[in-house]
Amino acid sequence: MEKTRESAVVMEYLSEETIDNFVIEHEFILSFHLQQIENSIDQFDVAYDYLRGLKDNAEISNTEREQIWERISDIGNAIFRIVQTLVPTVARKREKEQQELTRKRGEALRYLMKLSKEDAKSLNDMRNRFVHFDEDIDDWFYEQRVAGVNSGDLKAISKQIFMKETILHQGDTATILCYDILGGTVHSFGKVFSIHDFHKTMKIVSSSLVEACKLFQVMCDDITEITILC
Repeated sequence: MEKTRESAVVMEYLSEETIDNFVIEHEFILSFHLQQIENSIDQFDVAYDYLRGLKDNAEISNTEREQIWERISDIGNAIFRIVQTLVPTVARKREKEQQELTRKRGEALRYLMKLSKEDAKSLNDMRNRFVHFDEDIDDWFYEQRVAGVNSGDLKAISKQIFMKETILHQGDTATILCYDILGGTVHSFGKVFSIHDFHKTMKIVSSSLVEACKLFQVMCDDITEITILC
């Protein structure tokens, strides 16, 4: 995600005329969500530093293997919380006014951070592979059956840790959520996600958050102090 502070944020639910009043009137809830974003960035950074510090020639114990996947999961969850905060999913069963509030606060946060929906959603691809891997395996299995491959010839490599090896997903072999320590990449069904690329993007989000908080303080006289324990 490449972004400048001048990038346009499309307003769907608010306008230049109403955004200031909305921010002032909803200062408490916006403060909460800005703090949530900050905490998620911190969680991402802790997990990223751990993964970056792994040695490519080290023996990986079962305990360390579990820790690696916990940190990768932390990265996915931190990203998801940020995306969900900026581009919230709105449950249809809620009252119309409640749905409207959620949509507007997401838009107000994106306005403050100068991020578009596309900027935010671009973060979420890796986390989706964790959530939807069951659908991915079903789709792969279906495609192999259509191609005439016998079930007995199918292979699956799942949640493996690799070092200096090529991780391939092709034909009758499915690679499901495998991690390459040397490259810092998560591989799943032929898709590759670099934690280093995500880190670069999170630095942009972090910078945007700093600027958003400055703007927020200008717009609101009295900022609520909120502590969120992750």
